[in-house]
Amino acid sequence: MRDAGTAFRELGPDSGERGGGGPPSHRPSLLLENPRDWISVAAQVIAQERGVARRWSWPLTLIAAFRGGVRRLLAPLVAPSAGALLGAVLALAATSSSTSWPARLWRLPLALLEGAIGGLVAGLRTAVKGRLFDAALVATVVHRWRPIFTLPKSLTHHLFGLVFVTRYDDVKKVLGDGKVFAVDVYDERMRATIGAFFLGFPPGQLYQAEQEIGRRGVGDIKDLRRTQSCVEPLSRALVAAASRRPSHTLDVVSELLHPVLTANLECFFGLSDTKDQRVQTWIQTVSFYIFNFWVGGPYRTAAVQAGAALGGHLLEVVNERAQAPRRVPIDAIDRMLAANQDPAVIARTLGGVVAGSTGPISVVFPDVVNQLLDLPPAHRRRLQAACLSSDESDKTVEKYVIEAVRLAPAPPLIYRHAAAAYAFCGGKKTATVIESGAFVVTVPLMANFDATHFARPALFDPDRNDGPGSSHEPLSFGSGQHACLGKYMGLLLLTEMVKALFARDVRRFPGPARRPTKGPAGQMPEGDFAQRFIVEIW
Repeated sequence: MRDAGTAFRELGPDSGERGGGGPPSHRPSLLLENPRDWISVAAQVIAQERGVARRWSWPLTLIAAFRGGVRRLLAPLVAPSAGALLGAVLALAATSSSTSWPARLWRLPLALLEGAIGGLVAGLRTAVKGRLFDAALVATVVHRWRPIFTLPKSLTHHLFGLVFVTRYDDVKKVLGDGKVFAVDVYDERMRATIGAFFLGFPPGQLYQAEQEIGRRGVGDIKDLRRTQSCVEPLSRALVAAASRRPSHTLDVVSELLHPVLTANLECFFGLSDTKDQRVQTWIQTVSFYIFNFWVGGPYRTAAVQAGAALGGHLLEVVNERAQAPRRVPIDAIDRMLAANQDPAVIARTLGGVVAGSTGPISVVFPDVVNQLLDLPPAHRRRLQAACLSSDESDKTVEKYVIEAVRLAPAPPLIYRHAAAAYAFCGGKKTATVIESGAFVVTVPLMANFDATHFARPALFDPDRNDGPGSSHEPLSFGSGQHACLGKYMGLLLLTEMVKALFARDVRRFPGPARRPTKGPAGQMPEGDFAQRFIVEIW
């Protein structure tokens, strides 16, 4: 196997089977070979012209503007009806609660009124902002009416006892209490794809032993410097190369995100890609299946195939490294082998770590860029100044990243299995009892808009006191025993890519794919991850 300290070189597609199904990825055909030649690497990526797109002609621009205008005009008329309908549904669901019948009956007209008012507010916001769904408004309604949301027992008993938990303190309680809220719902999905992984283990000796291997792999702050020494120059080189195009366009996904993730897999983890660039596709397929409990059927089949292909590749890489002469650990595989000599254990642990860290970043980064592009001019100027400053300003950029991720965490849902009955708000009339065996779905997306923890939660405020280590830290990276091991590596990757991009003047491209665009519906995993997002850079 090549050393992890090598840089990318272009290779042709493999003529053999591609494992995991589907066509070859469109991601750059690059493998690591010389870490100092990032300018050459960037030139190869940009030369593939993924970021070149046709601008809208003036007739198409007028049509797009007309459609957007009609949508905004109709929103204040349609949204109140939709809000009233949602309020009625919530009120009817509340009839299954233990409160008195008079209380249940008066909730219905009140819910209709509140829903209509909430819908009107949402419609007016749509008219101003151009989008219908407002997570902050939905969170406000849900927190007010049904923060612990269950369907009537006649339905939940046939739907895994399904329970949704939305408030910050309640979500944190579920994620932090491994004895009552078990993680075994992940175990079967992991065993079917990447193999047994400690995220699906209950507390105990086996969990401690294998979690320590994963922790060794992720390393500490000095190990993250290796990621930074790889990601920072590559990100800047990619953006600079794109800026020299006549069109000044960049595809944020295929010309920045994917090359950086591929580089980090080799620089930090020691995981080389296949010749036909399938590793990222395998990771995305497996990650999406594991972290989305409602996904099954054909997606499960694709995930099992992708997991088998990824596991075989990981085992081959780890076996080759295990048989090589020992050296000072410089990447995750080295550090894991120093903790455990079993290649099979290392391979499946490595698979779980990369699926749990790289997969979510593929979702988060396009959303982060999308939000930062919508910031008012004062915020954009401040962010650009921080991106252009010395390393001392990295914390400012990181605060912008943390706030953007608060508003769009990935995964937006984290689920658990109730190993015992549990009462939220115990002793009160509004208490909600979760039965033993229930499928508990926490919603960090809603928890991050909890007004009791985040002042003016709908406002983008990078200066709010809720960063890492704070008691009001957003639940974007999980919480408790199973909080994301790759959290700080993920923040570093996001921060360095944002720094490289927003150090320049960045604008939305006036044409298709001016916002994150997914692949064709039903294509796995392309249909569930952004595949294109064009911006102009100057």
